[in-house]
Amino acid sequence: MSKWIAAVGAMALIAAAQERAREPDGLYFFFAPDSPGIEAIAAGLAKTPARPVLLVASYKGELPDSFVDAAKPLGRGFPVVDEEGLALARKFGVARLPCVVRVRDGRVHMAIGSKLNLKEVLECSR
Repeated sequence: MSKWIAAVGAMALIAAAQERAREPDGLYFFFAPDSPGIEAIAAGLAKTPARPVLLVASYKGELPDSFVDAAKPLGRGFPVVDEEGLALARKFGVARLPCVVRVRDGRVHMAIGSKLNLKEVLECSR
């Protein structure tokens, strides 16, 4: 009987750890200045609360005007040097850009590429 109690206790601890590790619901847009399709994705996310994460290999003080124009729908509220965003990219395993990550009910959904289906990503529930 004590083995059964220990097993149930271990399962409860695992379940509690998984609940704590659960990602908060949210939408993240990972991109670089030279990512294709930024303009269309940014426009599609303009009315959706998304966390933009700009990933740059190096920053020399200026971003190309074409990028600035394409990213306008996202607003001016994202940093160029974003340590937290880099940590999120690592956490989610973002390897290619552009990438949209949707976290919902503890599940992580990822869409990659310049022609991703935003509607499908926003509706992810399983």
